[in-house]
Amino acid sequence: MNGVIVIFAVSDPAASARIYSEVFGFVVQVEAPNYIELRMTQGSSLGLYQKEGFPRNFGGRIAPKAAGAAQPAELYLRVPDASVVIGSLEAHGWALQSALAERPWGERVAYFLDPDGFVVAVAEIP
Repeated sequence: MNGVIVIFAVSDPAASARIYSEVFGFVVQVEAPNYIELRMTQGSSLGLYQKEGFPRNFGGRIAPKAAGAAQPAELYLRVPDASVVIGSLEAHGWALQSALAERPWGERVAYFLDPDGFVVAVAEIP
């Protein structure tokens, strides 16, 4: 395997990409009218696909999301200083779901919902 791309169907790929770039330092590597791909680390990327166009690729449809509900996906990101990232995400209006705390698996993690309801975990590198 040469790499992994996680793709989220989002309302505004440009706005989402701007936040992921500013807060996490991801670098835009593909930019199309309805899709932006960000390099997260060597061999892994985050794709942000315009929600309305996303179902065309697989011939299906997207299930409606209840207001305030989380999407059934999580992006787990390890960062050197979680409190700085948490402050940045809050400044961008992301909804903190669970404060930074020691988790049973031994990492300190905070959980957010991004503007499209995807779960984003911010884990502090020990």
